[in-house]
Amino acid sequence: MRILRDVNRYIREFFRTIRPGRLLIVLYLGSILLATLILWLPILAEGECLSILDACFTATSALCVTGLIVVDTPTAFNTAGEIVLMILLQAGGLGIMTLSTFFFHLFGWGISSRDRVMIYRTYSPSPSHEVLQLVKAVIKYALTFEILGAIILGARWALDYGIIRGLYLGLFHSVSAFTNSGFSLFSDSISGYRDDPVINIVFFALIVMGGLGFIILLRLRRIAAGKLEFRELGLHGRLVIVATLILIIGGAILFALLEIDNIFEGKGADEIILVSFFQSITARTAGFNTVDMANLSNATLLIMMILMFIGASPGSCGGGIKTTTLAVMLSLMYNRLRGGERVNIWKRTLPPKIVNRSLSIFVISVVILLIFASLLMITQSSEISHQQSRGTFLEYLFEAVSAFGTVGLSMGVTGKLTDFGKILIIILMIIGRIGPLSVAYALASRGGTQRIEYAEENVMIG
Repeated sequence: MRILRDVNRYIREFFRTIRPGRLLIVLYLGSILLATLILWLPILAEGECLSILDACFTATSALCVTGLIVVDTPTAFNTAGEIVLMILLQAGGLGIMTLSTFFFHLFGWGISSRDRVMIYRTYSPSPSHEVLQLVKAVIKYALTFEILGAIILGARWALDYGIIRGLYLGLFHSVSAFTNSGFSLFSDSISGYRDDPVINIVFFALIVMGGLGFIILLRLRRIAAGKLEFRELGLHGRLVIVATLILIIGGAILFALLEIDNIFEGKGADEIILVSFFQSITARTAGFNTVDMANLSNATLLIMMILMFIGASPGSCGGGIKTTTLAVMLSLMYNRLRGGERVNIWKRTLPPKIVNRSLSIFVISVVILLIFASLLMITQSSEISHQQSRGTFLEYLFEAVSAFGTVGLSMGVTGKLTDFGKILIIILMIIGRIGPLSVAYALASRGGTQRIEYAEENVMIG
């Protein structure tokens, strides 16, 4: 008993003294380690059990809601393994810190002010919500959307697979879609239902709702109930809604135009509309696909990578640099070109710290992607001939952007990764889920505020 008390005291002291940013990394790494050991169990495998590296890759992809796979999910796992995978998707989508806070409250354990701050930063632009109410609302809304999606999808798939199997498929894919995970129990993802309006519309709704951010969902509910007007949504809310609509509609139009003489040749208007909107929506971190990525034109793949890099909105299940970061960057460019010193959006001025943070996220993200894409090409050089190198550059760049944006789309190279290549993608998925700036802050050495001001000197730029 004394040993247990000493261990408990040591663990509490460790979590009390660790820095907030590093705490999140520790929680994710600990969760990934535990999930790896669970997925490694032979009782969860359909045939031969996974290697430890493949189990780690799958666990990371699930908890980071990415969807990249090195094994075929429906053939590699039995029903128990699929259920475990679904639980991991739910945990990853809601966020490790959110679930930790919920269970701490459930068991009557205290929640530190540091944990409250991290929850606020994750889900709310301003600390105006009581943290436990916010966490409960997040879980409530997630379960509500997932259950509704599971019922509709289950009813549709019951026509093809029977009631029990149909409901099971509906539940798994509803959780996977709302959490923007991209895992599927079909080997070809959702390609078999590319022209099915029911399946497509439900996936549209689940992915978009999961990618808007839980605070936006709370405010939209109040607008629907007549308790709030759209103009009272706040700058953050309006930016998220407008940016999301522009990216979805713009992405779908570009996809259709660029593929009209390629994969859409001879296809009907209904299928073109469904596929274009599906790929535009799923590219921003969901990871499902209704077409083979390898068959798309280079121009389309470039558009897809841009959408993956942008990602979803803050406080959501998705990754990427986020829609608001893009909005701030574009507003910064617009205001600077007009000679303005401040960044103004819709008669509101953004604080300099928000602008600087957006710039930091953008620059750090680009640098991370360049480094990891280069390392992937180097580590995969033994698998690539010189004649193939120019084509595979695009494939591995696409893979890196997909991992960083926690998307899960691939041009088919995930299964060809070397062991070191898999490790690189694992690290990239973790960075993408936690956030590049959060990782940079966590890894930075502890130091005081810089108070020394040196003499200014100009350099030539541009």
